[in-house]
Amino acid sequence: MRVIVASDNADQHLPLRAQLLSAGLECGAADCVLLAGLEPRFAQAGADLVAVYVSLPSEPALALIQKAAARLSAPVLAIGPTSDPQLVIQALRSGAREYLDEDKLREDLPTVLERLRQAGAIRFKVGRTLAVTAGCPGSGVTTVASNLAFALALKYPKQVVLAELATDVPALALALDMQLRHTADELIRAWDRADSAMLQQGLVEHVGGVQILAYAPETLIAEPVEPPAMRHLALLLRTLYDWTVLDLGHSAHAAAVEAMQLAESVVVVTRLDVPALRLTRRYVQELQDRGIAREKLRPVANFYGQRKQLAWKDAQDALGMPLAVWLPDDPALMNQALNQGQPLVRLSPRAKISKRIVELAQQVDRPMDTAPS
Repeated sequence: MRVIVASDNADQHLPLRAQLLSAGLECGAADCVLLAGLEPRFAQAGADLVAVYVSLPSEPALALIQKAAARLSAPVLAIGPTSDPQLVIQALRSGAREYLDEDKLREDLPTVLERLRQAGAIRFKVGRTLAVTAGCPGSGVTTVASNLAFALALKYPKQVVLAELATDVPALALALDMQLRHTADELIRAWDRADSAMLQQGLVEHVGGVQILAYAPETLIAEPVEPPAMRHLALLLRTLYDWTVLDLGHSAHAAAVEAMQLAESVVVVTRLDVPALRLTRRYVQELQDRGIAREKLRPVANFYGQRKQLAWKDAQDALGMPLAVWLPDDPALMNQALNQGQPLVRLSPRAKISKRIVELAQQVDRPMDTAPS
């Protein structure tokens, strides 16, 4: 979606353009003009959105907003200081659809774009996000996340990205035997400069058609992810792909919760032993206490079928909510997949565990079933 930026100072173009690019928008150098150059720009290649920077004195910018709103079908955004409420009111009365605080542009722009998209004012791609997490180590988060991504890619080829953004010991590149040009920690360190082009350069496409963002193999300490970085990267990814699958590990740290709040579904992986179920029940409650809607949560039983596990009904009673699906224990196939660096759904698509993973992938496209089959 192309954006024209207009201001009365060329020095403002670079930071404004950077903010727009970081939201997944298109804004070339030629799309940044001075206020006097905006009207001639109307006659050139069309734009889907116009952003006008309002500075003092505000009359030239307000007059231009009025002309743009009258002549263009594209919505007009005003960007500027919010210290003067009258300035905000004048910009909106002049025809601006929204007024954004220049100091909060990064935080507020995605919300405004979504509001305009839902109103039908702009056509802006917003894919869906699936977060995968667990309440305790050893539950198989990376295995479930990676296989869900490849299962979704069966329906959405080349439109699925799998991102490892956990604080645990990273394992994704090892599990998939990936050689990486760039790594997740490089992107995390430069998150405030990341735009669509930079993000795509950091991804590696697996032969299965899934884009991968992961830490370097044999990394022992993951780069910490702060909530603003998580939000920025997650929002940017969903402007590029139909599905973003996030491997969030087994910690409800602030950045992980930020990602779960953005996600449409949150898969919570658990084992079926008493300690794991108790931790998972507490983890699920913690997530709800921190604002994750209960209807988003999809508990999944991993390693199902081991001897002396709790029965299915007892496990659900212990959790206090239904399990979305069970993934059968298949250690031989799992070892083969890890040794060959292949996801289960590609290595053995007819195996029972692969079919269950595909079933779970299908569930995230529809409301959660109240009981497993």
